[in-house]
Amino acid sequence: MATGSPRRALYIGEAARLVGVSVKALRLYERLGLLGPTLRTDAGYRVYSAADLTRLRQIRWARSLDLRLREVREFLGPTGSKNPSVRQRPEAVLEARLLSVREEMQRLRDVEGRLLEALASTASSTSECGGSRNAP
Repeated sequence: MATGSPRRALYIGEAARLVGVSVKALRLYERLGLLGPTLRTDAGYRVYSAADLTRLRQIRWARSLDLRLREVREFLGPTGSKNPSVRQRPEAVLEARLLSVREEMQRLRDVEGRLLEALASTASSTSECGGSRNAP
């Protein structure tokens, strides 16, 4: 039963392993409302259904797009909500994240340019001092 939907409820470790997330992440998703409250055994252990695993796979996929947890909630909508009006347009969430990524890439290109300039400046100043980087 390494893939696919389980025929029975799974404990947290099994669910985490099947979906490819940590137990800690699973608990966080539940605490943040990304995953609805799980059923509990009489002993208090969390158990996860096939629907929970589907939601967890959706969360994992959204995280693979580098969406922040807040953005994942906006993208997927609240757990258990059938009302699309409580969910942002998925395209809007993705477009906003894409813009953020592009801005970060530009910032990193700027940093790269400054680093290259500093490296060139450092290389030329050390060559003027006799070529030794250890010279005072």
